[in-house]
Amino acid sequence: MISLYRHFCNSIRQSNKLTGLALASAYVELLPDELEKFRKQLPELLEKDDHYFPIVQILLNLALSRRAITFSDSIQPYEIGPLVIDAAFHLSQSSRKRNRVIYRWNPYLANSNRRRMAVDRSRQLILLTKWTGLNPEKDAAELERLLNDIWECLYDSRYPDDGLLVDVGSGRRKLNGRRLLVDIPEYWYICKTCGQIVPPALNFRGLCPFPECIGMLDQIEDHQLGYRFSKHHERSRYNMSPFPMEVKEHTAQLQLRSSKKYQENFKAGYVNVLSCSTTFELGVDVGTLKAVMLRNIPPSPANYIQRAGRVGRRQEGISYVITFSKKVPHDQYFFSLPEKHTEPYQIAR
Repeated sequence: MISLYRHFCNSIRQSNKLTGLALASAYVELLPDELEKFRKQLPELLEKDDHYFPIVQILLNLALSRRAITFSDSIQPYEIGPLVIDAAFHLSQSSRKRNRVIYRWNPYLANSNRRRMAVDRSRQLILLTKWTGLNPEKDAAELERLLNDIWECLYDSRYPDDGLLVDVGSGRRKLNGRRLLVDIPEYWYICKTCGQIVPPALNFRGLCPFPECIGMLDQIEDHQLGYRFSKHHERSRYNMSPFPMEVKEHTAQLQLRSSKKYQENFKAGYVNVLSCSTTFELGVDVGTLKAVMLRNIPPSPANYIQRAGRVGRRQEGISYVITFSKKVPHDQYFFSLPEKHTEPYQIAR
């Protein structure tokens, strides 16, 4: 669950997240009485045959991407990401204190000395002007009314804990995390201007759902999607079959029979990862070994050469050596001056 939140509580522009990879998207399913409420109060923004009601999904996605969402009791906000611990929307107020943020929903309700800046920066207002063609200055009264109506439609005072937005005190509201669903769309769209992949739930009248983009959406064919991600490692990783991995520990405490068996199985490929002490530093040849990971910086250049030298002995393909540096003086010194640990050393005479 935490992993899913980490994917969806971000902008869909992020190409390493499920939506950016055109694999899955998050949306909120509207109940029949909510649909009727939106149709009555916002007829100019809804299509008759809408399945997702994209304007609602796009506006709620603003809350989701900013992590203004209620999580289940078993999940703490800091587990999703370090930037914002507590985010919420308020109809007329905004503030930012450390990692706690309140976003203003209706910029026209800001104080007079901050209203112009609030209007220019409001993402939901920019979207409304794009959808309706209204001017933020000339049509300020109409846009203010629309923002207020949407705010009230998203909250149901009869069922305060089950609406699309829930009240969390002091006029603050968050997206109801219990209403969030994961969708695997059969088809996707692409913006002809910014090139962003967009799920069907965020397609309103063929307009790009990003406030700063004025592009139009086209449905992307499967072969185009495949070509776009043909060399994308992150997406390929999700489409790969499960990879079985056998891990064993090889230390001096093992009996000779077990030690020899682990070595043979490792060479044959029946053991994929072998966690070793210095027992593998000398005299062991695993010719097809492709990677070595050192959990600290070895004490001397000779030790490093011996351990790193386990890979690439057959000169086939590319081999890797990754060394982790602990927060101890020895490791930190050579981490800052790596050449000191790899340059040839002289034997004292």
